[in-house]
Formats: sequence, C-alpha cells, structure tokens
Amino acid sequence: MVSGLGILRIAVVVTIGSSLIYLASVGTPRQWYDRLSERFLYGVPWGSLVTVLGVVGFYLFAQSGLSHWGSPVVLAFRGWSYLYPEGLLAAGFAHASPDHLLGNMIGTVVLAPIVEYAWSHYPPPRATETTDYEYPPPGHTQPETTQPTANGWRSNPWIRALLIFPVAVIVVSIVTSVLAVGWSIGFSGTVFAFGGFAVIYFPITTILAMVGFTGTGVIVRTLQEPVLRATAESGTPGPPSWFGVNVQAHLLGFLIGVLLALALLAHRNERREPVRIFAATLVFGLTRQLWSLAISGGEGVFIQQRAIGLIFVFILSILISGILAASEQPLTAQLATLSRIPNRRTTAYLWLGSVAVVAGFLWFQLVQLGIDPVGGGLFVVSLAVLTLPAVPVAVPDRIVATPISHRQVLIFALAAVALIAALPSFASNAPEMNEDPLAGEESLTVGDYQITYAEDIPHGRIDGNESGLIVVSERRGAWTTVTDKSQLARQGETSTVVGGVGWRDTVEATRTGWELYEGDSAYVVDLEHDGTVRRSFTSEAVTADLLLANHTIAVVPGSEEFSLRATRDGETVGTAPIPGRNETAEIGNIRFSTQLDGTSRSVYAHQNGTRLLIATREE
Repeated sequence: MVSGLGILRIAVVVTIGSSLIYLASVGTPRQWYDRLSERFLYGVPWGSLVTVLGVVGFYLFAQSGLSHWGSPVVLAFRGWSYLYPEGLLAAGFAHASPDHLLGNMIGTVVLAPIVEYAWSHYPPPRATETTDYEYPPPGHTQPETTQPTANGWRSNPWIRALLIFPVAVIVVSIVTSVLAVGWSIGFSGTVFAFGGFAVIYFPITTILAMVGFTGTGVIVRTLQEPVLRATAESGTPGPPSWFGVNVQAHLLGFLIGVLLALALLAHRNERREPVRIFAATLVFGLTRQLWSLAISGGEGVFIQQRAIGLIFVFILSILISGILAASEQPLTAQLATLSRIPNRRTTAYLWLGSVAVVAGFLWFQLVQLGIDPVGGGLFVVSLAVLTLPAVPVAVPDRIVATPISHRQVLIFALAAVALIAALPSFASNAPEMNEDPLAGEESLTVGDYQITYAEDIPHGRIDGNESGLIVVSERRGAWTTVTDKSQLARQGETSTVVGGVGWRDTVEATRTGWELYEGDSAYVVDLEHDGTVRRSFTSEAVTADLLLANHTIAVVPGSEEFSLRATRDGETVGTAPIPGRNETAEIGNIRFSTQLDGTSRSVYAHQNGTRLLIATREE
C-alpha cells in the first residue's frame, strides 16, 4: 500500500511530467532537438552523462555506497598528503554523504552540458578574423571568414564526446583536489570549473542556469522529503554549516574553468561582450557563495568575512570582464610614451630586486624565530609566485616574445590569483606527521587505521590540541577527529567507518557516565569492533560539591565499573561500586541507593534521615 508521502512524491513527478508535456505541446520540440544536434551527437550530452555515471559509480562501488548508501567509506578517499597519491587522485571524485553527492550531481547536470555544448562533438571552424558568431551546425555551408578544421582522431565526434571531454573533467578534478586546502573531498571543484567555463562562453545562459540550479535542488529535496518537519530543539554542538564549505577549492575550480574558456575563445578567435561577462561572473559568485570567506576566531568562534569576500567577488568580476574588454595592443607601446616610466626590462629588474630584498628580510626573521623557511615548502612556492610577473618581461625576446599586450597582462594577473589561492594547499598537504601521532594513547587497530578516544592531545599534523574520537592512518597521512568531545557527550554513542577500495569496517564508540547535579561528569569511552570491546578512555573522578556528615562524595570511573568514594578530612574512608537499580551500598555509616527518576537513574546518599542527590546517569 502506498503511503501518504509516496502519494505526494508521485504527485510531484506527475506534475513535472505534465508540465514538460505542456511545454512540448506549445513549443517546437523538433527545433529544440535540431538545435542540440548542432553540437551534440543525437542531441545528447554524452560526455556529461559519462561524467555523472562515473562519479555516482565511484560512490556506489569504490566507496561502498551501494550497500551502505548513507555511510560511505570516506577517510581513505581524502587528499591527506602528497605522500598519499591514492587520496589525491580519488578526492575529486569521492563524496562524504548522499547529500554531498546529490548537490554536486545537480550542479553537474545543470552546468556540464553547457560546457560540453561549447566544446561540441563536432569540431568547429576557426575564424580568420575575430568574431562573435556561433559556428553553424554540421553539414551547413561555412562562412568565408572561417578556416575548415583539420581532419583526424580529434575531429571524431565520438572521441570528442566520450574521450576528450571526460578526460578533461578527470584532469581538472585531480588538479583541484591536489591544490585544494584542508584535506578536501568532493567533485565541487570541478562543478565550479564548469561554472567558470560557462560564465565566459555563454554568460546569459549561465545566469539562467543559476536559476535552474536552485530549482533542480528544490525538486530533488522535495522528492526526498515531501513534508519537512522541524522542532525548536538545538542541534548538535559544532561549527556553522558555512564553515565547512571549502571556498578555496571552489575558487580554484572556478578560475581554472575561466582560464580554459579564455584559451578556447582565443584558439577559435572568438570574443564575448564584457558587460555580459561581468554580470554572469557577479551572479555566479554571489549565488554560489564565492564571497563566503571563513576563518577560525579561536576556540568555539567562527568568523565569516562577508565584506572582504563581497569586495573580492566584485574585483574578480571586473578583472575577468576586463580581459574580454582589453585590447591586443602592446602595453610597452603606451609606456614608451611616458618618459617618466622606466622601460619594461628595467621595471622587471626593479621588481625582482624588491622581491629579493623582501625575501631576504623574511628569511632572516623566520630563522630568528627558529622556523625552517624551506621546511613546509610554502616560503619557496610563495617566492616563485612573486617572481613570476617579471620573468616573461626580464628574459630575452628570443625566449619569450614581447612586448606583452594589455590582455596578456590581465590574463597573467588572473593566473596569479589562481596560484596565490593554491598556495595554502602546499602547507596543508605537507607530509609531516608526529613520530607518535597519538601521543601514547591506547588505540584500537583496524587495518592500517588506529582509532582512539582522547582529550587534549596534540594534533598529529597541525598545531593545536584535539579532543574526541580520533582516527589515524600513518600510511595515508590521515589524522582527524571524526566526532569531537561535545558531540559524543550529547549523543552518547557514535560510529566511524574505515576502509578502502573493496573493504570497510565500522567501529562503535560509546560514552557511559554519571553527571553530578553541578554539571561535572565522570565517564568512560568504550570502542567496539567485531564483538570486541576495549575501554579507550577513563576520565578523572569528580567530587560532588556537598558535605554529608563531614564526608565528601566522589564518583570514580574504573576499568570495569563506576564506584563511589567517601573522603573525610582528606583521607579516604572507603569505596563501593555504584549500586544497581533499587539496590544499596554502604561506606561507613553512609548508605547509597540507585533509584529511577522518570527515565533516568540517580544515585542518592542517605545518613540519619538526610537524603542528597549525588549523580544522575548520562542518557
């Protein structure tokens, strides 16, 4: 029997289908098909289809999503380190959850066909003069202003659709994962590359696609959950959702897409209207949140630099549209008319000299602070990026043709922005790990993974301390807190999936404790795998802020059970296990009982008619 939600899903599908039938009845489907067939084999974006099937297939089979849709293997497919190439190669195609996968696939379905339409399954002719025209469909007479495309395997429509386009997608995915900061995972860098390419090649279509992006997401979420119910309860402690978005990887992907589109326009000798490019870039940057620059402001504080991010998006829009508006006239031809401005080569040498002075000063300062400037590679890479602007100008003309045009200068500036955005990845992907990554903590070993619960131990890869359920794999360069201390305290139990291609295992973590009425807790954390339970963590004893017959009472966690300890004048009077429900225990002349208060078990102390609440079981 179909449920109420099932009926709603069917109604949504029928409504959408009816709308499409209506659209076809009032439109001209044959013309739409002919238009798509101008650049697609049989009107189908085969490359985009192959891309979606490949990414979804990776989730289903490599990440075991087919058998565990909601809990795929994730840790093995992050780009943890440059010494873990498997992760770097796979990170661009793997996903952390079904929602993560669906979000990126919606973006791919909307944007990838636009890019593939620009690329075309049929090799377009190249204009002999710069033009705004769109090349005709196959079989049509080519205008005289074009040169025929050379025949060869690269002109084969099936190769262009099923080989060249997917291979380009694979390359972009790997590049974005290698240069992404923060041990990233996901196809979103490539989705943003699709967006960057589409913004340049078909700006108005891309603006409309942003509406389609949002609309498609609404349809998918509605089919998943036709009726949304929410309560006023607070969520699990943790950072806001925007803090977990890797804007750096998104920006890198976007810039890569823009540069590829500019290269294709130059190769085909085509141009675009700068005003449209500015509008499309701005709309894309605002709607896809390229302005969301997030940083940590200390423990429990998260900062979103909205103003700086918004300014950056506007400047980026000006820079990208400026490339399309810039002329091909040599920059030095105008500089030569200004007698006060040094010639191009002198300017380049002055720039290189300034960089050398600044680099020497920074080197000296880092050495004085005891920091190895070459250790993480960030200093060297930064120096290389800063010297790049002068290199094409400073080298002899026989090596690099000069003078440089206005457009080339702006393109180089855009490439420099991409390189600067990629710089932090060299530090985060540095392979160093502490010699004792778990600081001597007792751990459970599953394959090449070590799992433990610890509090306030040094992070094995970066500065700072961590508390929570920690997973480490030295072979993969992985060190991560999968569930932090506050989350486990609230949930009481959690699980983590470890594994790789072809295998997976699950480790359960359970926190058990007793909470004093003042709020402090004594607790233990047990790890379970394949029926084996290991106590991973035992907290310190906590003492209740009360005095009963001149005794203080403490809850003491142990390796097997919780105990109560009575102390008088600084000396231990005795200990006893916490009694079971409706049972009692005694220490001296104090009797303890465990009673059910509602749904919680509470321990009370009794002495001469006085009863005091000591602790309540964590639920």
